[in-house]
Amino acid sequence: MQRESDHEPHPSRERKRAGSKHARYAVIIVAAWSSTISANAADPSEQLAQIRSLRTQGDIGAADRELTRYLKAYPKHVAGRLLRGEMLADRGRWDEAAAVLGDLPGEILGYPLYHARARVSFERGRPEAARRDLQLALDIRPGHAVDLDLLARTHA
Repeated sequence: MQRESDHEPHPSRERKRAGSKHARYAVIIVAAWSSTISANAADPSEQLAQIRSLRTQGDIGAADRELTRYLKAYPKHVAGRLLRGEMLADRGRWDEAAAVLGDLPGEILGYPLYHARARVSFERGRPEAARRDLQLALDIRPGHAVDLDLLARTHA
């Protein structure tokens, strides 16, 4: 003969089941929240700083992958596009670099853009354009040795 208690769930077992069910939901919620936080953890300027750091360390492949990902998320971010132009120039892809840098606003980016465009123009055999951008760069940073050297080379 079966006892009535054999058919009814024991109260402590029922609490364990309910507790584990809630624990599972809590784990799912925490996991979803964590992935959202990590995806948004770095603001755009922090992400660019990390990409620049990779470039400086010589990890160009990783920097390029991260910058591509960054520009997909922020396609109109001018500092990201400037970095793309600089990295193209670093690899001697002068025409692509010129196309990227030519579309950027100098009044926002200032010296870094003028310097990068001057370098690209010089390497593309356009000394007049290089001198024009170098003059703008030197107006911002007078006496900058790298720019003065490049300016002298455009007159040679």
